[in-house]
Formats: sequence, structure tokens, C-alpha cells
Amino acid sequence: MKASAQALKIIMESEGKYLKAYKCPAGKWTIGYGHTKNVFGGMTISEQEAAGSLLDEDVAECEICLNSSNLNINQNQYDACIDFIFNFGCRTFRGSTLFRYLNAGQMAKAAMEFNRWVYGNVNGKMVKLPGLITRRQKETDLFNTPC
Repeated sequence: MKASAQALKIIMESEGKYLKAYKCPAGKWTIGYGHTKNVFGGMTISEQEAAGSLLDEDVAECEICLNSSNLNINQNQYDACIDFIFNFGCRTFRGSTLFRYLNAGQMAKAAMEFNRWVYGNVNGKMVKLPGLITRRQKETDLFNTPC
């Protein structure tokens, strides 16, 4: 399977577009739509690079992770998982209860897991982040939408 326009829309809306490198809250240099590989301070890119090659590269890594997981899911469920992996990474996804429920075919339980992933570290404390709450709700809604 491949990520559809729905997955890309959630990623782009959630990450925001930055044409100049910045340090994300985790301290990583970031550019485009959440791209972190080979990014350095002062780096700039074009809009075409942000929405093209860099985003394509990052989404392709998510697709490899998900496609190699051998899950029996539909396109909407796939797209919701692509965004989750984009945000948290393959290792976190595969170690999650979300993944275990997907692997067991327990889709209703899997759908409820997205909204558990809404916390971020702010000044050494784990707090609910409004942006993550919104993102997880978009994933849940998409995951639960029949194809």
C-alpha cells in the first residue's frame, strides 16, 4: 500500500511548513514538514522541496515500516498509521499497544489507542499538547472511516 492524499494532508497540517531550519521542542534541527535527516542551522529549502522530495522521503520510510508489518488494514487505517509513524517513528509504533491490537485484528481497541499519544515533554514535565490532541483525533476519525 501507499499513503494517500489523506495521510499527506494530516501530516502537512500537523507538522506545518518551515522553509528555514529550526530546532523542534526535542532539540532536533527540522525543516519542511517535519524533516530532520541531514538538517543543519541556517539551512533553507524551497516550497517544492518541502512538499516534494523531503516529504516523499519521510513518508516512504513510514510506508516501509507499515508495509513490512503485514497488518490486515484498509486504506484509511493505513493512512492513520502512516501519520502516527511519521510523528513517532517505526520503533515506537511497533512497540505500542496500538500495534499489538492491529496485529490481533482488534480494530475498535486499536482506534482507541491513538488518543493516548497526546503527551509531550515541556520543561521536564509530561503534559497534554493541544497540537497532538488535534492530530490524534484526525487519525482516529480517519481510522474509523469506512472505505
